This record gives sequence, structure tokens and C-alpha cells, in this order.
Amino acid sequence: LDPRRRPIPADMRAALWVSGVVALLLVAMMCWSWSLRRQVRSRTEALEQELARRREIERRLRGSEARFRLVIEHAGDGFYVIEPGGRMLEVNAQACRATGYSRDELLGMTVSDLNPHWGPDGIAQLHRELAAAPGMVRTIETEHQRKDGSRFPVEVRVALFETGDRQLVIATTRDITERRAADRALRAERDLLNGILETTVMAVVVIDAHGKITYANRHAEPLLGITRLPDSGGYVLPELDLADLDG
Repeated sequence: LDPRRRPIPADMRAALWVSGVVALLLVAMMCWSWSLRRQVRSRTEALEQELARRREIERRLRGSEARFRLVIEHAGDGFYVIEPGGRMLEVNAQACRATGYSRDELLGMTVSDLNPHWGPDGIAQLHRELAAAPGMVRTIETEHQRKDGSRFPVEVRVALFETGDRQLVIATTRDITERRAADRALRAERDLLNGILETTVMAVVVIDAHGKITYANRHAEPLLGITRLPDSGGYVLPELDLADLDG
């Protein structure tokens, strides 16, 4: 051994060993911290991208909802969102115009307040029928009562839809006063024409393109031997030479 080299004291060796361990720990901690920062940065970027994607989806949904509300609000038919008990949760402007109630007034009312023919039992039964046939749209002709007490005929289309854990009824209503008036006028014209045809002294027969009799007045039946079928309302024509009818 070189006598000039002095042995390192034990306490110094211990200090050097501790320093080496501490240095290794510091390096390991620096590496772990760098790795952790990378993971945090990566996850932060992923979260920011996800948040940006969700914000874009929410923006589009809000735009779609706004367009949907705009269409519903300006629709020519009344629009109602109704809970199973019959209370109205949402209405559009046409529903207010047709009934004479304000939006706030309608939202405090039930279907029975507008339609005296539909009580709680009828509403519950309708809800059960809709729930038993998902996707079914039912059409009902009934009456609505305005705020002033007057009534008017309506065609109501109802369907069930689910939102979260709730089942709600969507109803659209259309005033059919003019349709009913047109139907009455058409029936009156038809009755008038039938009266004229039945009282004329001539035999009148109407035959379609397929040779089927669609109408024969009371003079045509005995004259041409036409038999009216009471059940179907049709006619039986005997074998005739149609050229004879021209004479």
C-alpha cells in the first residue's frame, strides 16, 4: 500500500454513500417528475380536446334546439307537451291563439280544462294505449274550449316519447272548423243532386270505366231491371245491349 494515501474515515465514507443515494434519488425523482409532467400535459391536452368537442356538440345541439323551437313556435298547428297526468308542460304560440289563453295560463292547466270530453280516466287510458304500442301516432277528432267558453272542432294527433326516465305525450292540434263546413256543404250538394236525380222522370244510370254501376235512380231500376244490393249499396245489371240505352 502507498503509505502516502490516507484511509478515508468511516464517517466520510458514510457521508459519501448517503450523498450518492440522495443523488440517485434526486435523479429518479427528476425522471419521475418529467414523466409525470408529460402524462399530465398529455392528459390535459386530451381533456381540452374532449371539452372542445363537447362544447361543439353542445353548440350544435343548442342550434338544433333553437331551430326546432323556432319551427314549433311558428307552426300553424297547436303544439303541446303533456305529462301523463294531463298537465301541460309546454305549448306554442298557435295553441295560445287558438284557445285565447296566454302561455302562462295554459301551463297551469290540464287537458281536461281545454277538452271537457277528456277527464283524468280518459287521459290515463290514452297514455296506457300509447305506452303499449311504442311509435304509435293516434288521431282523434274532438272539441276544444276557448277561454271565452266557445268550442271548436279539432283534429288531435298524439304520440308518446321518453326523455330520461319520464314518458311525455306530444300532441298537435288543428282547427277543423272549415273542413267540417266544407264537408257539410259537400253533403248538401250531394243530397241536392240526388234529390234532382231521384225526382226526374228519366232513368239515370252512372257506370264507371270498368262497367260497374255506381248509381241508378228509382226510375232506372224497374225500367232496366237493375237490382239494388241493400247490404253493399251496389247494383246488379242484367245482360243488356248498351246500344239500346242510347235510344
